[in-house]
Amino acid sequence: MANGRATYVKGLNYNVNYTALDEDLRLKLHRRDFQIMRDAGVNVVVGWGIYDDITLNVAQEFGIGVIMPFDLSPEAAYENENTRNELMQTFREYVLHYKNFPAVWGWNPGGDELLYRMRSELSRTPDKLQAAADFELELANLAYALDPNRISLIKEPRDWYLKYMYESFQKIKAEPNYTDPAKFLVYGVNVYGKLDDVETVLTNTRTSIDAGLRVAMIVSEFGPRELPRVERPQNYAAIWDIGWRISGIGGCAYVYGPDQPNPDAPNPYDPLVLLPSEYSLFDIDAKPIDDSFAALAVKWRALGTPTPYRSPTPTPSRTPAPSRTLTPSWSPTPAPVR
Repeated sequence: MANGRATYVKGLNYNVNYTALDEDLRLKLHRRDFQIMRDAGVNVVVGWGIYDDITLNVAQEFGIGVIMPFDLSPEAAYENENTRNELMQTFREYVLHYKNFPAVWGWNPGGDELLYRMRSELSRTPDKLQAAADFELELANLAYALDPNRISLIKEPRDWYLKYMYESFQKIKAEPNYTDPAKFLVYGVNVYGKLDDVETVLTNTRTSIDAGLRVAMIVSEFGPRELPRVERPQNYAAIWDIGWRISGIGGCAYVYGPDQPNPDAPNPYDPLVLLPSEYSLFDIDAKPIDDSFAALAVKWRALGTPTPYRSPTPTPSRTPAPSRTLTPSWSPTPAPVR
């Protein structure tokens, strides 16, 4: 549900960072980009970097929702109470500031792949990862308390970190008067690869989520890997079909624009000179890299408005069904470099 309406997620990762530019140029570039996305059928953006008042106002102008990223550092000590309290207060202020913007569709506590970054960049131990997962769920719970009509999204690669979230769920469910995370949490799966691999990953992840977390799932990042450019359009479209079928909600393609530093520029990280990556759909001048975005637009435009799910009325049974505990299984594997 987005703003009270059942909605498919026809999304895009929008990772441009225009924050350092002057306001007029920021508005011009945002309006250019959001018009391209709206015309293609995109209805929500998610990403990392800074989303601010300008982003939200332009998004509202073009009828596109925004899932607001609240980035957490992989270096922080989430087991430390003072650290948690300080970040909790910052997040509280963040939600209170932005929740009145109509374009906000939800919150992304943790930002992009916190647990993956902690392990892959810093080799942090499982207990540190567990503390971070616990804290992400605390933030999502706080967002729901402050803004009960919107979701929180937690994003990680594949199903590698579900075991930490599963443990976090067990802790919160042991508390008195707990709120079921299924009311407000959506698990975002980031997946890249060839079609068979993507289908296997998403099927296994969906099964593990249903057995353990029992929350909604979207494909929060997706893209084909290591393919000739001529094959990208059909593979982006095919991965969309796989993800939409398995999640039932939709997902967000990766990635709108260039995000690679340009070694030939005086400032390699100048947002106006960045180079396209393997996954970029547009160059710095908003020209399509190939037909991938057009192929996705065909899929997005074809989706209408879903019918809200209504639980069937259970049939009374004389003999209660035996209770059972479902425990998911995970097989952590080294993450791909993207």
